[in-house]
Amino acid sequence: MPRRAEPSAWAGRSDRHPGLPEQPSPRPGVGTMEIPPSHYPATRAASAVLSCINYQHGGPSKLFQVLDVSRASREDIAGVGHKYRLKFSMEEILQKYRLALFPDSYGNVPEEMEPIQHLGIAASGYVKWQNSTEDTFYNMVQIQSVKQMKRNDEYLEFSYVVLIHDIVSQEIIPWHMQVLWHPQHGVKVTRNSQQPKRAVQE
Repeated sequence: MPRRAEPSAWAGRSDRHPGLPEQPSPRPGVGTMEIPPSHYPATRAASAVLSCINYQHGGPSKLFQVLDVSRASREDIAGVGHKYRLKFSMEEILQKYRLALFPDSYGNVPEEMEPIQHLGIAASGYVKWQNSTEDTFYNMVQIQSVKQMKRNDEYLEFSYVVLIHDIVSQEIIPWHMQVLWHPQHGVKVTRNSQQPKRAVQE
């Protein structure tokens, strides 16, 4: 059964998901303003946080998704931008995630490929997290290709090309990721680079 967690940016909570880091208790600044939790700025910020969580704690057999954002605020940081504080519910998902277009246009995913799919989703969290701004809203929509690399140690290494959809600009961005995974050490993206858009047709 999926397990729920409620990360809170206002205070540390005892009902957090095991293994997720404790959150500090930030103090809202003078320029802090409550924003509707269902509005785009709040859901976009929650998506960026989820990308970070999936990269740091996800893997072939574990992924997380946001259920709902229940509280949000935005603080103006002079000369920098905005700082968001969020409270949202989250669940761990196993085998219930289906990624359309991998490998076919009907959304069918062979059972033996699901761990590779999950690993790609977790790894893409790093790309989305590191490249997210207030003007982007990234979602990985397809694993275009994946190849396992030979290694002489206990790590598994894969070379992925994934397609990332920017919901704001409606661009489909091909992205290469070199991914390591170890059952004890988790996921690590060792290299990543945006690919020419012509790669979508290849």
